[in-house]
Amino acid sequence: MTHESEACESDRCRRCPRSDLARLLAAPDLSCSALQAPVADVLGALPLLGEVAGVAAAGPVLSNVIGTHREPVHRRGPLSCPGGPISLRVHPEALGTAVVTDPGAGAPPTLRFFDTDGQAAYAAYLLHLSDRLAFEALSLIGPAGSGMHTVHDYPSDPGVPVDQIGLFDEILSDGGRTRSAALADGSRTGSARVGPDAVIATLTHAALTAMPVTTCTAAAGCLQLRHDRLDGVREHEGTLLLASGPARTRIDFGGITDCWLTRSDGGFGSTGALELYDGGGRCRFVVTVTGAVEPPVWEAWEHLIAGMAESET
Repeated sequence: MTHESEACESDRCRRCPRSDLARLLAAPDLSCSALQAPVADVLGALPLLGEVAGVAAAGPVLSNVIGTHREPVHRRGPLSCPGGPISLRVHPEALGTAVVTDPGAGAPPTLRFFDTDGQAAYAAYLLHLSDRLAFEALSLIGPAGSGMHTVHDYPSDPGVPVDQIGLFDEILSDGGRTRSAALADGSRTGSARVGPDAVIATLTHAALTAMPVTTCTAAAGCLQLRHDRLDGVREHEGTLLLASGPARTRIDFGGITDCWLTRSDGGFGSTGALELYDGGGRCRFVVTVTGAVEPPVWEAWEHLIAGMAESET
């Protein structure tokens, strides 16, 4: 594989020296190439890679999970089941380029996705059990696509986002900027701004009880969701580390400017969520409870959220 330097000259984000994509393609010690296949086809082929390390890059939030991918779900699709493989909720139109890199200098082969501005969004790092043939085959897919594996849109209009699917899809559609503005101007009823210390304390308490939660790292055009118990939380000098099954998440609160407690309709009715936003109004992380959890789990989460809201008033 070689650098696609000529193609870079015709694309704004690849020519921007500040973009992650431009820096990757210009790296002298790394062999890589931009794929010609439609991004939706490349996303749809992720399950074929087998076991990988899936890494979501969302500004001050970085998450990684080792496992296999479920078939990625487009906006308006169903939420995935708890536990199990890597779960992605995607908006292919918000992603600009997919790049594959060859192994070198001790680094494994990778498949990387960038947004339309050339900033890193998601990467799959191949492991010793990964399917290298499936990885190599990605470079054979042309601009017209393979017609075999792709991510299909759901045609229904989501309307006003009032349920938990609407919550995630509103964040996915524009990075959460519309949602952030609505929270700031008070047009979203039931929401309240909370402090980082309250968020850290709440998640620490949830981990002490190994509470099952849904975590969401919100990269551009790609949400990495995890439904599992919260096994551990540790904070050090403004950086929070979370462990949930095989998933690990690092949150740098130095890059988080707003923390919101919000409500949306879930399986047991109105359900609380914690949403973290950066200075550009982009949602970067969400934690809530979704799906068919046991009623005591939902009640415990709501009790925890209610306590946090009271402590902030």
